[in-house]
Amino acid sequence: MKRILLVLGALVFAAVLFVVVVGLSTPRDHVASSRASYAGKPEDVWAVLTDFEGWVAWNSSFDSVERGADRDGKPYWIFADRHLGELPFVVEESRPPSRMKTRIPEDAGLGFHGTWTYELAADGEGTTLTLTEEGTTTSLLFRAIGTLFMDPNAAMNGLLEDLGEHFGENTQVVEVR
Repeated sequence: MKRILLVLGALVFAAVLFVVVVGLSTPRDHVASSRASYAGKPEDVWAVLTDFEGWVAWNSSFDSVERGADRDGKPYWIFADRHLGELPFVVEESRPPSRMKTRIPEDAGLGFHGTWTYELAADGEGTTLTLTEEGTTTSLLFRAIGTLFMDPNAAMNGLLEDLGEHFGENTQVVEVR
């Protein structure tokens, strides 16, 4: 019995050490970017993107959205994410219909924070939307999990695909970085 406990203790120690080493060897900061094109004009895509309360109708990641009190004079929203729980963000920049930048605040206590920049460009009769995530993962555990099991573009790709479905389009997502 004593031997089994020692082996189990050694395995737990090795697992914790592995997570710490992977977390420490993974950079805190990252940049990822994905792009997709839509048939609608930039104004039409912009209208859907900036109607945050309407996101639950087309974005498969969120169950609910509510408007919070402004932070530093900027719009503040709280999304209920199916995997992460409450996910707050601030609209840092809004230049209709071409650019919006949102930020998950550092003080949200999530183990990560950063920005998503939405850049819309006219593409013939349609629109190309490029999403860029500039993130910081402060939690060693999240950095290890992210490195081992997650695609840094997955959330952006999901949003771009969901948006295409909303417009009745089969969207091709391109990972830019």
